Amino acid sequence: MRLVFKNIIYILPFLLSSCIQDYTIDYDNSQNILTLNSEINDSKPAEVLIALPKKPDQFGDFYTPSDAEVNLYENGNFFEQLTFRPSTDTSFGVYISQKNLLTGNSYTIEATYKDLPIISANQKIPAEPKISNIEFGKDFSQINDVDTLPVKITFIPNDTSSKYIAVYCYLDVDLKVIDELGDSSLQNLQYKLEAFDDRKGFRDLKRYWVNTLPTSNEFNFNLLISSFDSIQSENIKSVQLVILISALTEDGYLYRKTYLNRNKDNYGESSIVYSNIKNGLGIFSAKATIRQKFKIK
Repeated sequence: MRLVFKNIIYILPFLLSSCIQDYTIDYDNSQNILTLNSEINDSKPAEVLIALPKKPDQFGDFYTPSDAEVNLYENGNFFEQLTFRPSTDTSFGVYISQKNLLTGNSYTIEATYKDLPIISANQKIPAEPKISNIEFGKDFSQINDVDTLPVKITFIPNDTSSKYIAVYCYLDVDLKVIDELGDSSLQNLQYKLEAFDDRKGFRDLKRYWVNTLPTSNEFNFNLLISSFDSIQSENIKSVQLVILISALTEDGYLYRKTYLNRNKDNYGESSIVYSNIKNGLGIFSAKATIRQKFKIK
């Protein structure tokens, strides 16, 4: 940001009057850094957020231009120019591909807007993580006087998909709902879960639980049992515990790690969140995910 000051003259306090002239702020060449955020997945189209920060005299933090040029390349060859899709409930939007992406292929994203420099990044979609078993403890464990359910995920040894792992858990609930006319229907709801982290205590597992795969090929965590209490109802038709296990690229892991550990105090020290966007900000990462469901009686 360039500040242009017009001869600000400060008169000593002991004088009866002072003369302070106006100053102007030139916003024309400020804040012109494109941000790109995207995480590509196997067998799904790409979704890319392109954003620019708003000027300080405008409401909101950023906006998503609809006329940026966003091109995707697959294994070095042109793949597709992405099209803008506006959001139905917000003023934002994303750029999407019409074709699905594939595991094992490398993808390069390039984006530009007006006369701004081209921003770019590349990623290779990893293979799906290979799981040999998921076990639940037979007995509840007491942690900080709270009942928890031990969970152990065992990976196949020497799996080359990725050494970076993300686990995401939630409860998938089918609930019988009766309207004012007495008609019933099924409503699907998702409930967040909490887990115990040795470093930070209990925390929301609706967000990713990120870790590097240990040499033991085992990943252990404890689900907070009270997370299940809020769904006790005679109208519940079924409840499933859903565990999503993702293999991450190194860029995706470093972004999550620094983002989750960032300083959230607006008045504290600033935090550096990992970015791999050349000439810009943000993250372009890739993952491959498997989904496991367990019925809860």
